[in-house]
Amino acid sequence: MVVGGWVSTSFSATFAVIKSQNLSMLNEAITGFKVKCKGDYLDYDLEGNVEKAKMVFEEVKNKKPNVIITFGELASALGKKYIEDIPIVFSMVTDPKIYQLEGKNITGVTRVAPVEVILKSLKAIMPDVKKVGIIYNPKNTGKTVEEAMNFSKAFNLQILAAKVDSEKDAERAFKIFAASGGIDAFWLIPDPTVITQTFFKIIRDYTFANKLPLVAYSPEFVKAGALMALSPAYTTIGEQTCNTVLQILDGTSPSQIPVFYPKVFMLYFNLTVAKQLGFEAIATNAVLYAGSQGYI
Repeated sequence: MVVGGWVSTSFSATFAVIKSQNLSMLNEAITGFKVKCKGDYLDYDLEGNVEKAKMVFEEVKNKKPNVIITFGELASALGKKYIEDIPIVFSMVTDPKIYQLEGKNITGVTRVAPVEVILKSLKAIMPDVKKVGIIYNPKNTGKTVEEAMNFSKAFNLQILAAKVDSEKDAERAFKIFAASGGIDAFWLIPDPTVITQTFFKIIRDYTFANKLPLVAYSPEFVKAGALMALSPAYTTIGEQTCNTVLQILDGTSPSQIPVFYPKVFMLYFNLTVAKQLGFEAIATNAVLYAGSQGYI
C-alpha cells in the first residue's frame, strides 16, 4: 500500500543498510537502528571504496528496498548521487550541508551536537573563556561558523574565525588569532579541510604550546590529544534514525521530515592533557556539568 508517494507499514519492510566502512561508531549506530526497526535487512559495507559503492547502489536499486539507510558521509553522499526514486535516510553524518544531503527523497540524522549546545557547554565548563578560535574552510563550514557567531553573543563569547584552504595556511591562521589579542580556547569543528591527521596535529601542538583547551566533537580526537568533546551516544542516533524511517513507512515524504540532531550526549575528557596543561579545575567543572545535564 502506498500513502503520499511512499510506503505504509502494513507489511514487513525491507531495509538496505549501507555503511561507508567498518568503523565501531557506525556499527554502534546500526545496532541501535536494528534493535528498534525490525524488518528484512540488506547489509552492505562500502569499505571506503567509491567504485564498490557504485556497484552496491546499482544492486540496491534493482532490489527495490522500502527504505535505504546510509551510515557515514561516503555512503550518504553517494546514495544521494545514485538513488532518486527510493527514500534515503542518512545517519552519522557530521554536516549534511557539506554533502548537499537534501532533496525530495532524502533526510536523516547528524552525528554532532547543535552549535548552541556546544557553546553552552563550553561556557559552563570554562566560564573564564571569552574568545574562542576556529579554523575553517568557508566552502565547507561557512554556515556553521556564521551560526556560531550568532549564538556566541548569548553566552558572552567572541568567535575568532580564521579561513584556510589547507594545512599550509595554519600559521597564517594562528597569526590572525595573535593579532586579535589571542584566544582562550580552540574549538575544532567538523570541517573536512581541518580534521585531517596532519592538520589536527598542527592544531594540537599549537594548543599545547599555548596552554589552550582544545574542544572537539568526537572521542577519537580526545584520545589523540584534545581536552574534551561533547559527542552523541551513537546507539541512540541509530534509534533516532529508525524514528525517521518509521515516519516514511507511515507515508510521510522524506522532504517533509527535517534533519534531526542527536538527543543524547556523552562528555569525553582527557585527564592526562588536563594535568599536563594545568586544567584540573576544568575537569571538575566538566564532571559537575555533565551530571547536571544528564550526559552519560
